[in-house]
Amino acid sequence: MEEKKKKSKKEIEKEAKENRKKLEKQIITLFIVLAIVFISFIAAYHLLKPKPYFNYEGLKVYKAKIQGVNTLFYLIPISGGGGKADIVIRNDPRELNVPVGTGDLLSGINMVWITIPPELSSDAVIAGNDLGAFTSKISLNTSYAMTKSDTEFFEQKTCEDSTKETRVFLLDIGNETKVYYEGNCIIVQGTNYDNLIKAADALVMNWLLRLKQ
Repeated sequence: MEEKKKKSKKEIEKEAKENRKKLEKQIITLFIVLAIVFISFIAAYHLLKPKPYFNYEGLKVYKAKIQGVNTLFYLIPISGGGGKADIVIRNDPRELNVPVGTGDLLSGINMVWITIPPELSSDAVIAGNDLGAFTSKISLNTSYAMTKSDTEFFEQKTCEDSTKETRVFLLDIGNETKVYYEGNCIIVQGTNYDNLIKAADALVMNWLLRLKQ
C-alpha cells in the first residue's frame, strides 16, 4: 500500500513537471508569434503610413491599425546612429499617468533581461514583448526569462541577477500600477494585465524622452 502511495506521488510530481514544461514552451511560442505579428505590423505601417499625427514632447506620434485587428497602436518614428526605427506602444502617451521612478538606472546598460513569473497569463507576455521590442530597437542585447524555470527551454532570472551593465526588468502584477526599482532591478507593475501593458508603455516613453534630451 505504501509503495502504491509513493508511486502515485511520483506520478503527480512528474505530471506537474510536464505541465510546467508545456507552459514554458507555450510562452516561448507566444513570444515568437508576437514577434511575427510585430514585424508584420511594421511592414504594414511602411506600406500604409497612418495620418494624421500629433506632437508629444517634441515627438511625432501616429495612430495606426493593422487590417483585421481592432487594437489601436501608437507609432513614434525615431532616428539616431545613422538608422531609423519605429517605436510601438499600445496606449496614448498623453494618457499615461503612471509614475516611473527609475533613478539613473536606464543608462550604462549593455544587456537586458525581461523576466516574468511563470504563474502569470500570456497577457503579461504582451507587455514583455513590447518592452523588449523597444530595448532591441535602441540596440540593447535583449533576452527573455522567467523568475522560476526548471527546464533548458527558458532561462531563470530574478532581480538578484541584475547588475549595472546587465539589467533585469521584472514584469509583475501588484497592488499599484507603477515602475520602480529595487537595487539594480527595475520592476514594471500593474494592478491587472491592461495596466501592466500601460506601465510598460510608460517606461518606454520615459526612456525615449530621456534619450531625446
